[in-house]
Amino acid sequence: MARYTIVTMFRDRDVIGTVQQELRNSGVDLHDGQMLDRDQGDVESELVRRRVDGGDIRHYMRGVEKGYPLLVGTVDEADLQRAVDILDNHGPVDMRDGAGLGAGDADTVTDRTAFASGGQTSDTGLSAAASGLRDVNESADIDRRTGTAEQEEVIPIAEEELRIGKRAVERGGVRVRSYVVETPVEESVRLRDETVHVDRRAVDPNRQATDADFQERVVELRETDEEAVVSKQTQVTGEVVVRKDVEEREKTISDTVRRTEVDIDKGPVR
Repeated sequence: MARYTIVTMFRDRDVIGTVQQELRNSGVDLHDGQMLDRDQGDVESELVRRRVDGGDIRHYMRGVEKGYPLLVGTVDEADLQRAVDILDNHGPVDMRDGAGLGAGDADTVTDRTAFASGGQTSDTGLSAAASGLRDVNESADIDRRTGTAEQEEVIPIAEEELRIGKRAVERGGVRVRSYVVETPVEESVRLRDETVHVDRRAVDPNRQATDADFQERVVELRETDEEAVVSKQTQVTGEVVVRKDVEEREKTISDTVRRTEVDIDKGPVR
């Protein structure tokens, strides 16, 4: 779908705000809409960027120098007539009619209207001029390069940025496990065993018994044996310490990054 560039001059900035709101309310999408005046940078360069005809730019700059703001933007072909009607209803200014600033001037200027109507404005207002614009756009011999349809090619400008991060990588390690080992040992100890013996032995046959020999008595002797008693005593004979040393080092990373470069050659396109 074709898209048309519209440049309209008004007497004050407030009117432009009202027009923009009315366009939105009417469902007209004013693409890349912008208000231009002498306090907002280089107006002429912006009109050139939008491919406005050089003759029309001179007319617009006369009004801008006198303090009149411009509303610029593009509309789709389907919305053109509605946009033209709304702009025409808010008293636009035409600097190409000589006086240009009279109270009765209500003709609207678009950069493509001058091209479509052979450089002359219409006494019937913008609606008639827009009708002529559509007729020219449909003509088979229109210069498409300077016509009303916009075309653009976008070349993305990309650039890589080198970012260095860190991650932990396991290189090895040490595992220490403790366990119990039983080792057989032998120690010698001397134990004493007691044994009571009862023996009978002969006496002198000539020995005479006395009263003491007839007394009752009891004699007891106990036998005692020794046995081994085993006990264990624990003592710490040493320690195994597991520790880790941490040190930092600096490493220089070399790599390449890419970016897009654009060369602009002005001249004939082959």
